[in-house]
Amino acid sequence: MTTDNAPPHLPTDAAAPISSAERIDVLDVIRGFALLGILLMNIEWFQRPIASLAFGMDPSQQGIDRAVGWFIFTFVQGKFYTMFSLLFGMGFVIFLTRAERAGRAANRLFARRLLVLLAIGLAHGTLLWAGDILNAYAVIGFGLLLFRNSPPKRLLQWAAVFFGLLLAMMCLMQIGLSIDTATRQMAADPAAMAKLDEATRTDILAHAKTDAPEVEMRRQAEDYAPVYATGSYREVTRVRTQEFLHSLAFLPFFFPSVLSMFLLGAWFVRSGTINDPRQHAGLFRHLMQVGLGVGIPLALLASYLMGDGNPFTGGWRGFGGSLLMFVANLALCLGYIGALVMLWLAPSTRRWVSIFAPAGRMALTNYLMHAAVLSTLFYGYGFGWWGEVPRAQQALLALALYAMQLGLSAWWLARFRYGPMEWVWRSATYGRLQPMRG
Repeated sequence: MTTDNAPPHLPTDAAAPISSAERIDVLDVIRGFALLGILLMNIEWFQRPIASLAFGMDPSQQGIDRAVGWFIFTFVQGKFYTMFSLLFGMGFVIFLTRAERAGRAANRLFARRLLVLLAIGLAHGTLLWAGDILNAYAVIGFGLLLFRNSPPKRLLQWAAVFFGLLLAMMCLMQIGLSIDTATRQMAADPAAMAKLDEATRTDILAHAKTDAPEVEMRRQAEDYAPVYATGSYREVTRVRTQEFLHSLAFLPFFFPSVLSMFLLGAWFVRSGTINDPRQHAGLFRHLMQVGLGVGIPLALLASYLMGDGNPFTGGWRGFGGSLLMFVANLALCLGYIGALVMLWLAPSTRRWVSIFAPAGRMALTNYLMHAAVLSTLFYGYGFGWWGEVPRAQQALLALALYAMQLGLSAWWLARFRYGPMEWVWRSATYGRLQPMRG
């Protein structure tokens, strides 16, 4: 990366962990807020197998539980995952830029940082919760190296390309699902089969004998649920590892989604937009107005079209809703970021949104803590609450856990420079123990 493309307002000292004076404070606020959305979304999947993710909302929910589930499905799910990806992209580019400006071997240091994150993600996915996203961030993060010399405008162009690729992949998946459904229906129709030649009938019947994707996923969910509910740690770890390995099959789908957000995050840094938000207040105001103004009605329409969000039963109407929801995810993500920045810029509201900052500074620690606490509460080897906490109460539990993390993060950072896992990540990246105080 040439210095012409380097973002303004970033520190230029030695490639060492960022000091408190060098932090971009508003990023900590956004990151802390993103953690709340991630927790509200993820808590449901400590009471449902990850395999059930493909089936959308729990159709058994009624009343207030249905309302809370719908709200989170419509305005939280996908939006904060998108925000988290964008924030990781920002952090990765800040790290690369600082290392290169200091004359260090930026690629090597960045690769080590990603490998450490991958190790953390693998441990998280197998030992605590199968829904880990850190491993995907680590693997896809290497893709940023292909764009390290790209100017801001080119980053936006490539982000759009990969987002378009994501939508194209969704179309192909829906076409494949429709063909699979039509093939199975034809196999069950003797009159239709009689019109086909022998070779085609043989192929269709052979395909019909295989399990449909929906059947296989439901079987997995039904097999895993009782183990999570009553199993020992060893038994739960076995099925958790199986679910985690199954989730790796979706990495090609995550690739364009996550990389597009990484590149958008890189643009925010390279253009200097997030480094000096006051100078770009007009842009953030525009993001808030357009993002929320477009994203809210789009999310409502998408939610209406998707119903329960099950792609196996939604047909082309549900698929259209899914496409709209992906656009709404991005729009609302940017709208939420714009609103947070505007609140942070206003003196009358800055202190209120700044309560998120300590949790954001310890984002990795807090993210892993979610799994440590919730797996203990819900799984059989802990308190065994699996399936016993309704959706509305899950949301209240998430808010309580997050409030605890806000207080704990502020207490910890008043005494130490980094969160515990941030310290581990930095120390392993730089190959030496980092000072925890001072």
